[in-house]
Amino acid sequence: MVHKLIELYSTGMALGYSTSPNPKGVIYPNRKRIDKVDENGEISICSRGVSKYLTEEISSR
Repeated sequence: MVHKLIELYSTGMALGYSTSPNPKGVIYPNRKRIDKVDENGEISICSRGVSKYLTEEISSR
């Protein structure tokens, strides 16, 4: 069984969980909201170093 790792905060940003642009126009992930969604949705994550990842099982044929 192989697991695919999907970076949590970039996925959250792609789903619209981001902060408003700062004066320089930089947008950051809304980490508090993304973590709350993970907690409420009972989504399991794994950590590699300081990054958090979603795991997806890949079936091998």
